[in-house]
Amino acid sequence: MKGIRRTILTAGVNMSRMLKGWMLVSLLVCVFAFNASAAKIIRMGTPEPRGDTPAFIGMLLFEKLVEEKSNGSLEVQLFPSLQLGKIVEQIEGVRDGSQEMMMSTPAWFNRFFQKIDVLSLPYLVTDWKSVDRLIKSKPFKDLLDEAERETGIKIVGAFPSGFRNVLNSVRPVNSMSDLNGIKLRLQDSKVHLATFKALGANPIALPWAEVYLAVQTGVVDGLEIPMTAIDQGKFYEVAPYISTTRHFFATYLIYMNKEFYDDLTKTEQQIVDDSIRAAEMVDLLLAETSEGVSSQTIVSRGGKVNAVSDSEITAMQKAVQPVYEEFGKVFEPTLSQLQEAAAGK
Repeated sequence: MKGIRRTILTAGVNMSRMLKGWMLVSLLVCVFAFNASAAKIIRMGTPEPRGDTPAFIGMLLFEKLVEEKSNGSLEVQLFPSLQLGKIVEQIEGVRDGSQEMMMSTPAWFNRFFQKIDVLSLPYLVTDWKSVDRLIKSKPFKDLLDEAERETGIKIVGAFPSGFRNVLNSVRPVNSMSDLNGIKLRLQDSKVHLATFKALGANPIALPWAEVYLAVQTGVVDGLEIPMTAIDQGKFYEVAPYISTTRHFFATYLIYMNKEFYDDLTKTEQQIVDDSIRAAEMVDLLLAETSEGVSSQTIVSRGGKVNAVSDSEITAMQKAVQPVYEEFGKVFEPTLSQLQEAAAGK
């Protein structure tokens, strides 16, 4: 009888320990689940590769500042190289709420807000001082605010990424006539396509993910992107002739799901805003300084960079005036306001 009581008592003690153990495990699971759900996740998509491009460094800084300043209430997850899908699909995801953030050039946003293509006009800015004046101006901010009202997509910032240059596998572009007949990949923008038709090239719109292979296999002869993108993407391997036409200025717009932003606390919204402003400053500084560095790297690896003369740039500016005549009225009065801001008037 004593043995039975001892067995029951031992079993009871063991059962009690087991129950306490399960209670502890359950408590820990609840704690970890609570901690995991406490952080608001910001999934940020970008076409930029993971590397040292100005835009990607800017996003790394944004990630660091947001997480540190929010003490873990916000977590930023970066998805480079279009890991979350094609550019337009990701912008749609931000609009619809299946993704929190995305970045793209205005040319990809024009199907949501056509007027944004005013930023795609050729030679709208011609040097870094005019870039700085433009993106810090009230007309620029007003344009982004209008885009937000029309689309429901919040535009929290803009990352300048550099002047775009022509590169191809056929010949260097020393004069406008050298563009004749060259098949160039362009972004799917009416302004971009019209610009290179005016310059005598044969522009073809292709998705970004297909570009390297398209140049490599001869579907197109080349493309036009900033020096940093040529460097990071190693495009000089398939299109070695790089000419400093500096025809468009590339700026990434930073989109955020408006409902997600509105649901943040006022403190968290301020953290997001302040972190983007800091990242913009770093991006602008790096974008300007990295042009020369990337050019040197490209040459050291076999690319051939030629400077297009001022007289030829002037000839190209005159040649694209029909683009302004065709689209300018659509973009007014914003176009004139942006031009005045860029000129410092």
